[in-house]
Amino acid sequence: MKDVGLELSYIVRRPVLLKFSVERRLLPRHSVLKVLKEKGLLKFELDFYSTALLAEKDFVKKFVHPFKNNAPGLVEDYASKCLGKATDGIA
Repeated sequence: MKDVGLELSYIVRRPVLLKFSVERRLLPRHSVLKVLKEKGLLKFELDFYSTALLAEKDFVKKFVHPFKNNAPGLVEDYASKCLGKATDGIA
């Protein structure tokens, strides 16, 4: 909740979030979205819930691969985080 900035009420209204792994799904996706926002690569505001629900291949296709040249290390860091391995962070 703290890392992603979600309020308890947000999660309570979307209980399906509780079925996802925090370490292997939610935090890695949050990290990708945070980097894309910081680099100005996302031109619109996203609802975290909608990105959490995406199938893995759809998330990667929409938010990782299109930006791999603009955010070096994005692909590798995302894959590493999904496997639960600690990294220095996305470049």
